[in-house]
Amino acid sequence: MGRWRRGSAAEHELHFIEASDEICKRQLRERGNELPPGARWTTDADFDALTAYFESPAADEHFNVIRHERA
Repeated sequence: MGRWRRGSAAEHELHFIEASDEICKRQLRERGNELPPGARWTTDADFDALTAYFESPAADEHFNVIRHERA
């Protein structure tokens, strides 16, 4: 398996969507409504548990960040 190397100069873009938690949760609920009956979908509690660990990309990570704002 390949290893990640900082500073490899590989071409990349990191698309980062800036949106409020409420917008994200609303979209998850809407997508959940389209799933077949009995299919597992992401709850508000699941979202909160996952995003508790999330941090926005920082400049010192050297990503080529493309930011998108959702309102």
